[in-house]
Order: sequence, then C-alpha cells, then structure tokens
Amino acid sequence: IHNYDMMAALRTLAVLCLLISSVLAYESNIPCTTGGCSQQTFPRNLTDTYKGSWHFANITTKPSSPSSSFFGNNLLKPTGLDIEHSSGHVLFSLENKEPVADQVDLIHGYLVIRDGIYSSEASLRYFLCGLYYWQTGALYLSAKPTDDSVEFNDDQENVDPWFKSATTIFRQVGLGNYTLEEGFQKVEESMDPPVVKEKAVDAEYIMRVNNNVKLDKEPLPDHCSFRIYLRLNPIEHGERHTTSDIDIDSADKVRPTPKKGDDDTPLHHLEGYFDSYQCAIQRMEVKANTLKLSVYYSKWINYIIMVSATSFVQIIELMRQIEYSGTMIGAAKVSLLTIGAQAVMDSYLCLVHLTVGIVFESMFNAFATAAFFQFITFSVFEMRYLLVIVKSRRPSAFAEGWPTLRRDFSLFYLRFYTFLIGGFVLVYYLNHLFYLFLLALFSFWVPQIINNATMCVRRPLLFRYVVSISITRLAIPLYFYACPHNFVPSKPNYPIAFLLVVWMAIQVLVLYLQDKWGPQFFVPRRFLPPRYDYYRRIPANVSPDQRNCVICMNDAHDGDHMITPCDHVFHQQCLSQWIEMKMECPTCRRELPMPT
Repeated sequence: IHNYDMMAALRTLAVLCLLISSVLAYESNIPCTTGGCSQQTFPRNLTDTYKGSWHFANITTKPSSPSSSFFGNNLLKPTGLDIEHSSGHVLFSLENKEPVADQVDLIHGYLVIRDGIYSSEASLRYFLCGLYYWQTGALYLSAKPTDDSVEFNDDQENVDPWFKSATTIFRQVGLGNYTLEEGFQKVEESMDPPVVKEKAVDAEYIMRVNNNVKLDKEPLPDHCSFRIYLRLNPIEHGERHTTSDIDIDSADKVRPTPKKGDDDTPLHHLEGYFDSYQCAIQRMEVKANTLKLSVYYSKWINYIIMVSATSFVQIIELMRQIEYSGTMIGAAKVSLLTIGAQAVMDSYLCLVHLTVGIVFESMFNAFATAAFFQFITFSVFEMRYLLVIVKSRRPSAFAEGWPTLRRDFSLFYLRFYTFLIGGFVLVYYLNHLFYLFLLALFSFWVPQIINNATMCVRRPLLFRYVVSISITRLAIPLYFYACPHNFVPSKPNYPIAFLLVVWMAIQVLVLYLQDKWGPQFFVPRRFLPPRYDYYRRIPANVSPDQRNCVICMNDAHDGDHMITPCDHVFHQQCLSQWIEMKMECPTCRRELPMPT
C-alpha cells in the first residue's frame, strides 16, 4: 500500500511538473513537447535594419616597429582595410528574398563598417548575399566591396552581375548541391577582380607591407571581401528596444524599414564575426541589434521643435526691427547685404528641411513644418524688408515712374536669386571649402558694420534684434557641430563650433561699440571719407528771398537752419522731419546724402 501511494504521488508530481513547464512555455511563446521545453524559436523574417559594434579580436602578429595608425603595437592594421581604428560601429540592412529550401531563406542586404563610431568618408560599404537557416538562427553572408556611387535597391539581383551569380550559387548551397565552404569560394571567385584563396596572405605578410619591406607576392587589394558568420538570439517576448547610442543618416545609405507596433516588436540580436583570408583578418567580432526608429523620431521631433522655436523668435524680432526702421531714413541706414544674407540662409534651410522630409517620408510633416516657418521668414518678412530698403536707397526711382521702379525691382530679384543658386553650385563643386562658405554665411553683420562706418550712422538696428538673431542663427550649426547626440552620426567638430561662436560674438561687439563710441571709432581719421555738413554757413550768393523754407513757408535764419548740397535753405526741424520720409530735396528733388 505504501509503495502504491508513493508511486501515485510520483506520478502526480510528474504531471504537475509537466503542467508547470507547459504554462511557462506558453507564456514565453516557446513550443513545448512531452519531453519538456527544449525547442527554441528564431525570427522567421530578418527584413530590417540593424546597428551594432565591431572590433578586431585575433590579429596577433606584432610588427617590428610601431605603426602610424591608431592600432598601436599590439594590433596589426590590415593593409586591405583603409581604416585607422581597431573598433567602430556597423550597420546592416537585411532583406529576406525567397525560400530556397526547407527552413532556408535567401538573404540580400547592404553593410556599412564605420571607421570609429561616426559616419565619415572612411566608412566601408558592402553588398551582402547569403543564406539564413531560420530553424537554427544561423546567418551566413558573403560581402562584396562597393562605393558611394552605387545605390542598393530591391532589384539588385538584376542590376549587379555579382548579385545574380552569388544568388545562383547560394541557392545551390541551400539545396545541398554545394557545401557552405564551396559556396563561399565560388562566390568570391565571381567577384571582380576574383578572390583566389591560393593568393591569400598571412599576418606576417601584412606586417612586412606595413614596414615597407620589398615583397615577392602580389600587392594587397584596395578593399577586403568578407565571409560573415552570424547567429540570432532566440525570440524572447517582453524584451524591448533600448534607447542606446544608435544613429543613422543618409550618407550611410542604410534604409530603415518601419514596422507596425514598434514598441511591441521584440529586439533581434545578431552576434558573430567576419573573416577575410584575402586580407588575413582572422576574426572581426560583431554584435548588432534591431534599429528602433522611435529613438530617431524623438530626436527629429526635438530638432524640429528647436528650429520652429528659433524661426518664431526671428519673425517676432524682425517685425520689431521693421517697425523700428519704418521711416525712409531709418530703412536707408540698414545694410541691404545684411538682411539679404539672412534671407539666403533661411531659403537654404527651407530647401534642406523640405528635401529631408521628402527623403524620410515618415517625418515629412515635421520637417515640412520647419521648412514652412523658414519659408515665411524669408519670403514674407525678409523680402518685404529688403524691398523697403531698396525703396529708401532709390527715392528717385519712384519719382521717375513705374518703368524705372519695375526695372530696379527686377534687377534686385535677379541679383538675389543669382546669389542663391550660385551658392548651391559653388558648394557642390567646391565642397572641400564648405567650412569657408559657412563662415562667410555667418558674417552677415559685417556689411552692416561697414555700412555704419561708411555712412556714419548710429543705431540702425535694435541691439535686441542683433543679439536675438545672432543666438538663434547659431542654434542649428551648434546642434550639428557641438552636440554629440544629434540625429546625424557625424563626428562633432568643436573647433568649427567655437570659431562660429567667437566670430559672431566679435561682430556683435563691434556693432555695440559703434553705437556707444561712434560708427567710425576703429577707422583712423586720415582714412575717413568726407562728410557733408548740413549746418554749414549760408553762402553769400543765396539771396534773402531764397532763404524761405518751402516746407513751412517761413524764413530760415542762421543758427536754426540746414542747407542742402544744392544750396536750398530749410529750418532744421523741418528738413529733419522731411528726410525721415524722403531722402531728396523738397525744392529740386535732388537726392540728398545721409545726415550724420
């Protein structure tokens, strides 16, 4: 009886254990068998973008003299890789194409290996073709070097001969007609130039190349082809994307694929290594995770909020400045080039933001909002202010009639858009001088400084307007050059950011000192241009009848008069108020110089 009770208890305990394990398997979405929960489930579809890190793990031959690269004395730089760091970031864009056999899928993709953590011209780019054994989570890829000029598209198999050949070979591997090693060899031999194992090099050979030792073998290629061995971690529900340092940009040409329910999508982990006997790379370890686009969305939204806020501040301050210089003489004191340079800058930003919104369709509304604010700023307010300045500089054009006025406006628009388009052309063909163009674009206060000194005018601009515009204009370049966690994975350029801030501060300081000490305080007296004196004595050839002020119809006397270059006499208050409205003589309509 006791033995019977013990056996019944054991059977009951076994049933309970089986039930508990079944419940646990159901909760974790792992299929359970009568023998327990030993089967693992791997992602069926790999189509996504992955971001991770790489580092050299097993380059052990030590050179006889230190290398000039950042690899130091313990790691040997592969000559076929044009990189300076021993670790960095890696980006995958993978796509399931078709099943080639039971539990085997064909994979196409694109790979970017960054030299360090930032995107740069040194980043290496590869086309990928291989197989994914989704029952075991094993991923085998062959990587062929490519360059920036070649775009990856969904129909790459029909565009690139190597893709077509590699796809055919890997189909045979999946069907079991070739072994994996044979498949890799045939794919590498189909490259241009072909990769032949008999011509492979070892670490000692690379060491001798790095030390400029004469060799009998053929030189190493400019790039290395890779064999990639990766394994995916099993799916674990409840796992979420992290907000770690993940970044992407159009320069890397890795296109993320947004997925529905992004927050509920389990994170896929890739882990493995690259090797290349072509360049004697024995092991280049790689870890990567699924790229979570919500991180980019938050960064983009924060950037758009910043741009929209700065544009709104610029519009408010510009309206106050237009009201401040609302008279003819007030507008004539403002430099046309200063306002024009800001209008050109806003038009550039409008086009750039609109282009980014078109490229990233999911963020079109956000970037279009920023583009709209900048379009309103330059097309409505700044262009209107420019026309007011042109009108104040050429009062005679309005007196000459509509044909003259239309000709002046047409010439103004021609110059503006020529400068706008010419800037794009120069930056495109002289992109190595981009920082010089950027510095010139942020020198928009310099024409106002020169204008103040030439015309000897004070306070043409509200100092509040000068300070607020300077700060808001610096916000965007400082975001990209001084913020290491922006949405563009380029390396921060702190010297450029510091130079822009210092140069802008110098311009603002000079404008402030011109208001305080005089517009020509920094110009030696002998270099000062001659200035007309409205308060000179009335010439003797001016008869008493000609001393009648035509504005108020009363006589003007010495000490309370102003006299124009055409020897017409007016009361000081009368002519001062007149000049505020028109820069021309009330009697003969001759253009008048700016009063000091």
